Amino acid sequence: MELAAIQKDILSALISLYKKKGRAIKGEEIAEALDRSPGTIRNQMQSLRALELVEGVPGPKGGYKATAQAFQSLGLDKIEHEVQVPILKNGVEVTGLTVVEIEFTTIRHPDICQSIFKIVGDIKVFNIGDIIQIGPTAVNMLVIRGEVTGRDDINGLVLCDILEMVSLPKKSIGKFLKDPYVAVRVDSTVKEAAKTMLQNKVRDVGVEKDGEIVGILSFDDIGRAIAEISPDAPVEKAMETNVVTIGDDKTLNDALMVMNKENVGRLVVLRDDEKFSIITKIHAFNNLASYMYHLSPLPT
Repeated sequence: MELAAIQKDILSALISLYKKKGRAIKGEEIAEALDRSPGTIRNQMQSLRALELVEGVPGPKGGYKATAQAFQSLGLDKIEHEVQVPILKNGVEVTGLTVVEIEFTTIRHPDICQSIFKIVGDIKVFNIGDIIQIGPTAVNMLVIRGEVTGRDDINGLVLCDILEMVSLPKKSIGKFLKDPYVAVRVDSTVKEAAKTMLQNKVRDVGVEKDGEIVGILSFDDIGRAIAEISPDAPVEKAMETNVVTIGDDKTLNDALMVMNKENVGRLVVLRDDEKFSIITKIHAFNNLASYMYHLSPLPT
């Protein structure tokens, strides 16, 4: 089915907005996303409904939804449960876009590696010279960074010269952890906690009250407490109280994303809902560094 460029733009915007909002999309929302008049969108929607590419949802919360034929007309597979792959432009995350395909067009040339990204959504946000970063992808944990060299707005394609490409480790956190989970009581002193750490050869311990973890204490926390308070101060004066947990089946990348989101430097790792170990941001980064080459920082 051959569609006009405006019709492809509308379907792409509809699919992208639906994935982002999880509900039927109003014509005004599509008009705003495409910088078109609502009247133009309404007129085109009549044609798209006649072609059975969109369906209307009645009611105050109604709008439009794309049909399976719409996905086929854009050369897309309709996936019920999909993972959103992050997209960055010049170091800033771009929302409302979905990467559906990555094709490598040049890999044998000794100096050039090119790729085409098929993206659902308004790709006009990308201009030649922009640095685009895709990933990590769901299965292979692939992260690709490249410079935009071309754009096909009708088919939703962005052409890039690849600058860097890495595959993050898919091994679970549990595969990288050696230190056991060790805890001290909340009424312990800083000096007693330091002794426990030295005896168990760990740099981080949980702080528990009645068997429940109420904080995390690091060797650095102990050093600051000794210097600024007293070795005999209770550990609750020095511990980090924002305790965040993660399953040991998650990846190092998952752990770093959680730490960044929650603004913490360490996580309590659970195995079968039992406290298994503690992972720090430095530990996660060190393991990533030993596993792959780092992406170089974006120019500022």
